[in-house]
Amino acid sequence: MDTVLAKNYALILLRYGVNLQPGQKVVINAPVDSAEFTEILCREAFAYGAGDVRIEWSSAAHAAARMQYADEQHLCHFPPSMIAKYHELIDENTAIISLVSCQSPHFQHVSPQRISALQQAKNKTFGFYSDAIMNSQVQWLVAAVATPTWAQMLFPESENPLKTLWDAIFSVARVQRENPLQHWERHLETLHRMRRVLNDLQLTSLQYHSENGTDLHVGLPATHIWQGGNEKSGRVVPFAANIPTEEVFTAPHATDIQGTVYSTRPLVVYNQVVRDIRLTFRDGRVIEASATEGNEALQRLLQADDGASRLGEVALVPCDSPISQIPYSFYETLIDENASCHLALGAAYPTCITDGKTMNEEDLIAADINRSQIHVDFMVGSNDMQIIGHTRSGETVPIFQNGRWSELMQQRAAAIDVTPAE
Repeated sequence: MDTVLAKNYALILLRYGVNLQPGQKVVINAPVDSAEFTEILCREAFAYGAGDVRIEWSSAAHAAARMQYADEQHLCHFPPSMIAKYHELIDENTAIISLVSCQSPHFQHVSPQRISALQQAKNKTFGFYSDAIMNSQVQWLVAAVATPTWAQMLFPESENPLKTLWDAIFSVARVQRENPLQHWERHLETLHRMRRVLNDLQLTSLQYHSENGTDLHVGLPATHIWQGGNEKSGRVVPFAANIPTEEVFTAPHATDIQGTVYSTRPLVVYNQVVRDIRLTFRDGRVIEASATEGNEALQRLLQADDGASRLGEVALVPCDSPISQIPYSFYETLIDENASCHLALGAAYPTCITDGKTMNEEDLIAADINRSQIHVDFMVGSNDMQIIGHTRSGETVPIFQNGRWSELMQQRAAAIDVTPAE
């Protein structure tokens, strides 16, 4: 790992990710086999002005063994001290950085049923925490970190798989640029211009078409808001929740999704690789679903709760984005979703509708967005994807042409002057 690039990456996570404030506490959730970078991030956080930094280590090997062998009554039990710790993170306005990597090889002998049972128990116990994250109550960030397991999975023929993976992460996170901090400022401005264009259009629906068979109508709530780049926390601090990030996204109408969509990249569900997903929707709900690999995990996901078979996010990513140019998948949704237009099964972000942060559950449902304990992105973009938007005024607008922002959208975005703070 190049330590200069690692420090630049850490600074991007702190400045443009969580946007750490002077004296603010930080918690870093990290795999134990990412210690070298995690310790760099810790030191940089203190140098940046953190009041305190706490590291919460995790082990995929331990997690897999526990899922496979622990009694279910113990597997799905969470002590009061753990629950109190998550309440503390929210109550004390802690900046939360979660470093993630694909660790699915550790879980190849663990049944999807066990993984699903644990995940559902977590969702019920820590729903208050998930709600705070989905509602951007605090500054939070998910960022990629290289680990030996992930590196060997992606680059088995490389002489130094870990270095190869770190180079790839630095590339997709725009670290390998001259003056990367300044580059990130410009990148966020670009995303903000496009989301302004989309919000100004006042769309009522999107229509997706691809040669692979995708023909999907996606209705949009009357008060939907396009997000992208960064947003403001409950304490009005701008932050970007994902790095890398290439998307502009919003919440779809929970009951106005019609047609069929095909996935274009694999993803990991309950630590099982799922490929070639085909979903057919009627009145917002999946009525037919299949996958050529990992179908059992997909079916279990769709049955997780009542909202798991509806959509909670629609995100637009052009196929000429930097990650799209990489000729392989990372098997980590954080990165793969930024290579392609994607949709998400499950919960919508309340921040994607007007006044959503202040709404209770009933109000959110009344605003026509989906509620669920899950949120799982799957990639649907392709080089031939066409997306047509329909506006309240009856206008038909080309949003995407051949997998990219249409010329009209690019022209309108270029004419807007915004800064990420807006």
